[in-house]
Amino acid sequence: MSKAVKDYDAGGTGPLSRVKGKPDTTYSPIGIWGDATLATREKGRVVVEAWVAGLLGEIEETRVAAVPAARHARDRARVPDMAPRAPGATLAPPAATSGSPGDERDIRRLTLDFQAAWNILDSWGVASLWTPNGYLQHADGVVERGRQSILEARATMFARREYRFSRHRLTIGPINFISRDVATASGTWELMGVMDENRKVLRGLALTR
Repeated sequence: MSKAVKDYDAGGTGPLSRVKGKPDTTYSPIGIWGDATLATREKGRVVVEAWVAGLLGEIEETRVAAVPAARHARDRARVPDMAPRAPGATLAPPAATSGSPGDERDIRRLTLDFQAAWNILDSWGVASLWTPNGYLQHADGVVERGRQSILEARATMFARREYRFSRHRLTIGPINFISRDVATASGTWELMGVMDENRKVLRGLALTR
């Protein structure tokens, strides 16, 4: 983790490249795109186990599937070859690991619940969106571990005068379903209306994750 860094190219439009300014690519000097400092052993375990379960399921489906009927060589010749994938292109996730439209709606609805709870300074409403063992990591590296820790931190924050009129905006971007039960999402948040000690509203804070 001592080698983990944040690696973002906001203007990237294609596969990763270590050549800065190369057309139709996303510049990545270390070969990733994202914030590797947020990685944990537990996240890795969940992701790998989900992928392995999906792959084993596909292997089993293939093993018990009926053998396709034989075709004459001249019929096979009429079937076009698969077009080669462009460099850097990725295969779409198998159907077994994709979430339903309802799953995606539920995830996006969490952002509305979060905003609504924050905007009325409801510390329990915010904390209840985490599992008992979930955690919240802030941009400065501070980590609140467990729902109770998140609850206490929000209650302390909301009691401060600086946050009395604060507003939190949270937007979720692409959602990637690693399995039926595991998904990752990227998004942005913006915190507005925070005051300084002179009760002057500070400039809004924003972050992409």
